Amino acid sequence: MVGLVRDLQTAQEVRAPERVEVVLDRSPFYGEAGGQVGDEGLLESPEGRVRILDTRWVGNVLVHRGEVEEGRIRLGDPVTASVDLQRRRRVAKNHTATHLLHSALRKVLGGHVVQAGSLVAPDRLRFDFSHAQALTAGEREAVEGLVAEWVEAGLPVSTAEMSLQEAKAVGAIALFGEKYGTQVRVVSIGQVSKEFCGGTHLSASSEVGLLTLVDEGSVAAGMRRIEALTGREAFRHLRQEVNLLEETAGRLKSSPGGVGEAVEKLLKRAKDLEKEMEALKRKSVQGQKQEFWDLLQKVEPYGRFQQKIQEEIGLPGLRSLADELRRKRPDVGILLMDLVGNCVAASGEEAVKHGIFADELLRASGASGGGRKDLAQGKLKN
Repeated sequence: MVGLVRDLQTAQEVRAPERVEVVLDRSPFYGEAGGQVGDEGLLESPEGRVRILDTRWVGNVLVHRGEVEEGRIRLGDPVTASVDLQRRRRVAKNHTATHLLHSALRKVLGGHVVQAGSLVAPDRLRFDFSHAQALTAGEREAVEGLVAEWVEAGLPVSTAEMSLQEAKAVGAIALFGEKYGTQVRVVSIGQVSKEFCGGTHLSASSEVGLLTLVDEGSVAAGMRRIEALTGREAFRHLRQEVNLLEETAGRLKSSPGGVGEAVEKLLKRAKDLEKEMEALKRKSVQGQKQEFWDLLQKVEPYGRFQQKIQEEIGLPGLRSLADELRRKRPDVGILLMDLVGNCVAASGEEAVKHGIFADELLRASGASGGGRKDLAQGKLKN
């Protein structure tokens, strides 16, 4: 160990269970770069053990961040460094899948697709790319289908160190915004993908096993983001989707294949019931019109009429009723409210001339909203 840092201060010794940052003279750990997360693992010295939770580059220095699990570690101690290979393989699976996804997107959507960022983690991958609109269901299916085809083909994954000019000559794709030296590393997957890349990968595309897209959306103008899963995580996700489909089918008393038809029937039934409810509301309003008209006969000219309707008929129903009543009594102002707080105020032509304004009636009721002198609507908070 050539460097120890504790609480942002250099240290000669760090004991369990303190957090620590370790610098080695050489290391098998991969430091976070190019969207790929850093390695985890263990550092074991003669007197202690450190669990490494993250590995990152700070300038040109590879920093191993973790916590002392046992004993103590001292500056200058020799250590045995062990990478969590199972986790690294899961990361590599997602990294190789990211390259396949990139190629599939370019083939399905067009050569304008360029990678704009990524996250390659052990449990998922995220891929940002240039594209103007959301992928259609057909495009998503085509992308997944291409990746599945390449996975099944068992394409070899190879790496090669070459000059920047040679890499460009063979058609390798560079990551937008990245700076490269005179020598670069190119990762190839059969003949379907060639990219500048310094990350860890599988030895064959078949080891990806399965890729499924779980989300796709916009992150900026002309920029899309895909979230995807591979291998075991993809299987778990698809199994959950199937379980949900089967549960839904059971509730609808249908087979999984018949869920679409059952939902259509349910939506049609809901729409029919909505129409029946609207018809009942209209019938109820008609039934109350005579009662309201009887009440209106007792209102003094240029007076005010206020009535609460004992059900929810909605703003359209209230507006229609108020409009009809103001035409029958043009010399009064009317305020109608239903039980859920919908509120409509209306003033007849003569009432407006005498300063009885619908918008003022609405405000006086405590409702939020607005309108004209002859008709206004809103919602009561209480």
